[in-house]
Amino acid sequence: MINLAQLKQIVDFLDNELNTASIKDRSINGLQVDGSQEVRRIGFAVDASMEALNRARDAYCDMLIVHHGIIWDRPDTLTGNLYKRAKFLIQNNISLYASHLPLDKHEIYGNNAHLARLLNLRNLRGFGDYNGNPVGFAGELGREMEFEELIREAKEKLNTKITALPFGKRTVGTVAVVSGNGNACLKEAIAKGFDVFFTGETSHTSFHEAKDGAINVIFAGHYATETLGLKALAAELKQKFELEAGFIDIPTGL
Repeated sequence: MINLAQLKQIVDFLDNELNTASIKDRSINGLQVDGSQEVRRIGFAVDASMEALNRARDAYCDMLIVHHGIIWDRPDTLTGNLYKRAKFLIQNNISLYASHLPLDKHEIYGNNAHLARLLNLRNLRGFGDYNGNPVGFAGELGREMEFEELIREAKEKLNTKITALPFGKRTVGTVAVVSGNGNACLKEAIAKGFDVFFTGETSHTSFHEAKDGAINVIFAGHYATETLGLKALAAELKQKFELEAGFIDIPTGL
């Protein structure tokens, strides 16, 4: 028998647990589209694309939780892709909840916390200042290793394509992590003397910044570095509310 929970229960839990209002963000975090007030199945996806919405409907999801929602900066006019997505959600009675930076920075479910654990980092501390809040984490590897070994390990564990800039020490011991497009934090990683800066999205402008700053950089893919938090959140909601919950995998290769 499939259990049922009230939408408000789930939203209240997410808002409280993720401390949704704790950080200024471009994303309008929280419940973006109101749908069914009774939830049996929840889908999780990185992006609120039409493919994700269609797959959520086909899986009979009453709610979709995403990292990249459909409303950014401020409420926008309901035209173009925003209209198509909002209309689809409303017609199919599917609620949409978005958590961008709150999910990135969360110490338990966050993308960066899980990336740090994946790399076996120790002595974790906040890193990556965004409006006075750290959105990433930094720490020490369990042992010093060759930079090439760290690249191989990250590639295998994340099952992703790696682009690396080997401009720092050959043997590395400290790593700063910011998922997605964290290139704005590269200068901070250089200033604080980390051996490796680990992020998702590649950046042309980061090439010379890294080279002149003599730091190693790993780009592991925007998408690949932002799946871990959603999967962790899916497992938590499945257990807490005894609902069906699953991750909708739509890799972009970027």
